[in-house]
Amino acid sequence: LAADISSDHSMVALGGSSKMLRIYSTSDGELLHDIKKHTNWIFTLEFSPDGVLLASGDRNGGLHVWESGTGREYLALRGHGGAITAVSWRADSNIVASASEDSTIRLWEMENGRQVRSWNAHGGGTLAMQFHRNGQLVSCGRDRATKLWDQSGKQQRAFEAFGDLALRVTVDHNCKRVIAGDWNGEIRMWNAADGKRVANLSLNPVNLSARLKKAMEPLSGLQSEHDKLASEQTRLLNITKELKAALDKSNAAAAAAGGAATQANADLEKHRGLADAAAEGLREALAALAAREEEHGKLAAAEKKNDAQLKKSAAALTSAQKKAAELAAGVSRVLEQRTLSKAALDQSIEELNGARTRVGQLAGQAKAASEAAGTQKDVLDKAVAGLQAARMVTDKWKAAIEIDKTLKVVALKRKEHTARLVALEERKAEAREANGRLASLGRELKADAESTRKAADAAAAAARNLLEKAAGSSSKAAEIISKTNALQVDAVETEKLAEAGKLITDLEKSSAELAAALADSVKVWEESRKQVAATAAKSAELGARLAAEVSALAAHGKNIQRARDEVAAAKVAVRAAEAEWEKWTASFETASRPRTTDASVAVNK
Repeated sequence: LAADISSDHSMVALGGSSKMLRIYSTSDGELLHDIKKHTNWIFTLEFSPDGVLLASGDRNGGLHVWESGTGREYLALRGHGGAITAVSWRADSNIVASASEDSTIRLWEMENGRQVRSWNAHGGGTLAMQFHRNGQLVSCGRDRATKLWDQSGKQQRAFEAFGDLALRVTVDHNCKRVIAGDWNGEIRMWNAADGKRVANLSLNPVNLSARLKKAMEPLSGLQSEHDKLASEQTRLLNITKELKAALDKSNAAAAAAGGAATQANADLEKHRGLADAAAEGLREALAALAAREEEHGKLAAAEKKNDAQLKKSAAALTSAQKKAAELAAGVSRVLEQRTLSKAALDQSIEELNGARTRVGQLAGQAKAASEAAGTQKDVLDKAVAGLQAARMVTDKWKAAIEIDKTLKVVALKRKEHTARLVALEERKAEAREANGRLASLGRELKADAESTRKAADAAAAAARNLLEKAAGSSSKAAEIISKTNALQVDAVETEKLAEAGKLITDLEKSSAELAAALADSVKVWEESRKQVAATAAKSAELGARLAAEVSALAAHGKNIQRARDEVAAAKVAVRAAEAEWEKWTASFETASRPRTTDASVAVNK
């Protein structure tokens, strides 16, 4: 009915209908603590964030806090009048919250178990509750409502009610979404900030591959439509560009025509002035010619002619005629230039009017093309938005698939890392055992050496005693032999014969004692030699075992280093897998956020 794992993943706690609270080691599955305190089914339990304490609650309203490391009871929290349905710790592990069928949520401090807050949360009973990491709490209950609270018990928000009992509630990893479910299996997600429902989670969601396949179905059509619109947009932009270039060219031509017309008008005015001046000169020349002709006629008609004067008059007349002819030719030329200037002016005016007409036409066409391009851009922007939205959905599910893969890799690498850690501890244990055997052999060698020394000392002492005894017997025998040599025995001297017999007996006794001492010495020497040989053999055996253990210890050292290298490599592999998982998680979150992209960027893709 209830289970939790410690924050360092070293312990798992289980509770249920057996009323027993059991704590297991995750490294080897060993049962660490078997706690019998609850009087009814255990409904809920949770480790503190620091892993030091464990809170548990049962159907009778029993609420207890335990030392997770020892299994000893730390606090018994009394106050609820109904079944404990949920316990949850604040992030600093100093406050634990409890929810109950008695409708209340209560907060308890861990210094002495004092209740610091209590409020009625849900009519009919509070069925689920959880602390936010930001210090707020969420809860749901038999009133079908889901609520958000601060730590003083003030309601921050009530989310829309379910159609049936609200059974479970939780928050997402960044505390921005509240997720709850009811008896009918409906699961809703709301924004914690504004209470707006953002999703209804499917009870039987399709797998990620199917979601990706479905998301990719409209992508090709959207891409095709986008490409067509982008092509049309490019065509319109090119037309607009061409019309603008033509308009610029026509404006330049109009400017040039205007300049030419101005110049032609200036030339016309110039030639008109020249013509007027030439005509005036011609009139004057003609008048002078007429005067000369009249004067020459008079001289010619005179009765009395003056040849010299007549000749002079004829010359002046010829000169006047020539000048008049030249002026007439100049007037003719000026008139001709004026005619040409007038024709050039007319042509320039015609070209200017044509250029202006062309400019007006091109301006209208350019405006129409620009408006068409603007309209097309709006359509293209919508197509880009649709394509981008489809791409975001596909990117999101691709990232989700990669997250699923990388999570499996992370789990595998963590498992391998744990296995390497276990192997390292086993190698260390083997090394400790080898060290123990080596120390035992050292003690055995030391004891054997001490025993050999003692035996040698004893043998030397025994040998010294026997040698002293043999030396005494030898001295005594020598003394007896000396006395025997000094004794002059006569056949009839009975006393001397008896004394000689006694000396012989003593000599035999001393000889026997000397022989026995020598035999004992030989025996002791043999025993010492055998003991030394046995000690040497044992020492050789111990030495061989010692060498084998030293060699084994060196091998254990290499094994430990190899195991450490494997642990380090496995840790690197775990970090690499976690980095890959974090990368795809970030990609998933990025793909899940709304974003906009400029149409020109999309067109160039």
